Amino acid sequence: MNHQIIDDFLPEADFHVLRDFLVNSAIFRAMPFTCRYGQKDLDDFSLQANLLWFPSIIEPLLTALKAREVLICRANVIMRRNENVVGGFHQDFENRPDITTSVLYINDCNGGTAFKNGGFVQSKANRAVIFNAADHAGVWQTDTSYRYVVNTNFLQEESYG
Repeated sequence: MNHQIIDDFLPEADFHVLRDFLVNSAIFRAMPFTCRYGQKDLDDFSLQANLLWFPSIIEPLLTALKAREVLICRANVIMRRNENVVGGFHQDFENRPDITTSVLYINDCNGGTAFKNGGFVQSKANRAVIFNAADHAGVWQTDTSYRYVVNTNFLQEESYG
């Protein structure tokens, strides 16, 4: 397994600010969004918003990640499917083992992240999965209308452990 799972990743107060911003604000109504790349049919999409525009909201996350330089920090909202479909396996940045990826789950559901070399991390509020250069894929949920995650790609100051 080349990924690390950390429950209760953010202090509770910081997590609640981020969660409330994503779930209760008008961010996905008021901001332009992009559909997931490679959309094959109407059920195969997610909404994305660039969170770098909101530095005060993501600062606790970037601090906890020990991010030296952030390339991407975006919120994804994934719509429910009738089955736990596994998306396409990919690396966010090909041939860049120096770039760390973090997925912070905002809500509990039966979706999550699958890894090509084995393993599945289920969405649990305030759980982070952190990895470098691993083929991974989103897994759609069937038990909630929406799955919220924050995906961050960054250069790290130091390792976890």
